[in-house]
Amino acid sequence: MRDKTRIAIAAGDPAGIGPEISLKAARDPAVRRAALAFADAAIKLARAGEVDAVVAAPQNETSIALAGIAFDGYPSFVARATGTDESDVYLMLCFDDVKIVHATLHRSVRRAIEMITRENIARVIAATDRALKRMGTAAPKIAVGGLNPHAGEGGLFGREEIEVIRPAIDAAVAQGVTVTGPFGADTMFCMQGVDAFIVMLHDQGHIAAKLLAHNAVAALMIGSPILFSSVAHGSAHDIAGKGVADPTAMIEAVLRLSKAKQRLGLQPAPARSMALPFNQG
Repeated sequence: MRDKTRIAIAAGDPAGIGPEISLKAARDPAVRRAALAFADAAIKLARAGEVDAVVAAPQNETSIALAGIAFDGYPSFVARATGTDESDVYLMLCFDDVKIVHATLHRSVRRAIEMITRENIARVIAATDRALKRMGTAAPKIAVGGLNPHAGEGGLFGREEIEVIRPAIDAAVAQGVTVTGPFGADTMFCMQGVDAFIVMLHDQGHIAAKLLAHNAVAALMIGSPILFSSVAHGSAHDIAGKGVADPTAMIEAVLRLSKAKQRLGLQPAPARSMALPFNQG
């Protein structure tokens, strides 16, 4: 029985920097040990137990759309590929000890606001609590951000916090989850002693993460039956092939999943020969 974690790296958009940072991450000393078809193949390996986790390089939504394929981000893709309800899989950005979970992701702001329901907030709180426990936090502490400026300022700037978000938080507390809020998204990240922050909109989390940890953010999909991570940056077509892409986020994703697997005490996947279609056109 091996004692090393086996992680499949999906190389993302072949026209972007994905292949470059995948190779750099795989060859980085700290890690030892290449589009959507690659990611799907890697997920199948994880579901079959041939690898312990999957780390995928960035995709390009526009390129995929031009190919006639529906793709709005890895969470929904991982959900479909694993037979999981799409409403149960969320994105968690991870860097250092900070974890940021998104209630909505790649949607127009108008559509995202429509998705801010008590049911959705309750699901994301529950998924965050479960994920933190799987990652080794015995008693997670979760902070939830608001939708409106200043979390609505007591109803002056909107009532979603009062009518939607706060009731979902109260319901989670009643079920034993340690969760507080809603807090203003512009001040929430200064809070100490929080294991994960939940934000309502894509930019509320991504702007904070990219400012605090430029090109070093791992993106973990939570709520799916497999360990799947990617990076929080794009495919960077403008620098593809120049050998200057920074693999820090990919390395962070690989190492974080390896540590998560060790904390979970999972048995390593059995050693088998395998060939991923990373070099196919």
